[in-house]
Amino acid sequence: MATSSDEAAALHISENNWFFAKFLCLVAFALLIEFFVLYAILYKSPPAMHTYKCFLALNTFWDVLITLHTGFLFEPQEQCCNVQRIEELGGQAVMGTLRGLLVSSFGRFGAHTTFAMLVFLITAFCLTQLYSLLYRYSVLLQNKRVQELIVSKAGVAAFLTTLIVLGSFFGYTAFFCVEMPSDITELVLNDNADSLSNESLAWSHWLWRVDTTIYIIDLNRVHNRRAIALALANLVLFNFASLLLIVLIVIRLKRCAVRLSRRTYKLHRQLTGLLAVQLGAPLFLMGLPIGLVLLTDLKLDLGNNFHQYWAYVTALFAPSNSFITLFFIPPYRAFVCRLIGRACCCKRFIEEQKKRILAAASSTVIPNVHDAARTNERKRRDGVGDLSHPNSPNFVV
Repeated sequence: MATSSDEAAALHISENNWFFAKFLCLVAFALLIEFFVLYAILYKSPPAMHTYKCFLALNTFWDVLITLHTGFLFEPQEQCCNVQRIEELGGQAVMGTLRGLLVSSFGRFGAHTTFAMLVFLITAFCLTQLYSLLYRYSVLLQNKRVQELIVSKAGVAAFLTTLIVLGSFFGYTAFFCVEMPSDITELVLNDNADSLSNESLAWSHWLWRVDTTIYIIDLNRVHNRRAIALALANLVLFNFASLLLIVLIVIRLKRCAVRLSRRTYKLHRQLTGLLAVQLGAPLFLMGLPIGLVLLTDLKLDLGNNFHQYWAYVTALFAPSNSFITLFFIPPYRAFVCRLIGRACCCKRFIEEQKKRILAAASSTVIPNVHDAARTNERKRRDGVGDLSHPNSPNFVV
């Protein structure tokens, strides 16, 4: 006979499965958008954007990896209300069932690894934005040496080396910031982290949660506080440098507006605006959750389903960050508008194209070579245009 606790557990498992199904649908939709953006960047870019499309494609590539990390790198595990079953799992119920390589390689440290990978991706995104803005500024300076240095093999190698070193350093630091909770039983048996009696699992140590997949940062440890402060400081530093470059680009663009054509000036302004808007991605993905952790004194009550809403927003933010690329740059925007027009009005579009072709063909008169030769012969015989010919009407006696 089923008890009320078993029914509640079954209902909770059903809700978790439904949430996870919706979450995966959102992630799949996000990946479709991002791959479409990659196709537009790689195959619909004008020849003048041959170099810069590589930067746009790299930014979109980081968005794809962030989406994959968010949706498919880990999956929530069904909540288990049996203490014996929790002991058999060896504590892995807290971290969720990691897929693929993370399960076999890292085991109970899978959540540490996923958090470190997220920090690495955010660092790579920030550095790519900074590098793209530096290239935009060098183009406006019209200094061939600086441009060649940035896009040369040595410049690209230095950029990739810096990206890997800084990303690995911050990821390595983040790996050791994540702490395993001490009371696994109480964590799994209670759905809401705010109601836990264990002080180590209180809201003040909660950073990111998707069902039972939890990252916990113990702020009582000094090195964890230093690591968080270091991450925020570098995030602010990267964004401050990017904002400074944007200001310099705008000032330089106003000075060069006289020498640039209207189309080139508009393209420079749109590309700079695109990078400025995309600066919000790292601040949103890292600054907001870390800020929630640091605001421990406010005792915020965001509800039991806040982690689900946060997961939905995170899954959709990266593709929206890529999708705005299509609307800031005219060639991509025109490609999307043509594609939507053909999909919505396919039959009418084909009929209009046929009418336009027929109208153009009927209005074009193809001269007959033989008729033109006979006309010239008749004019020559009649003396048209020759004042000295006797048959000419303008012949003067």
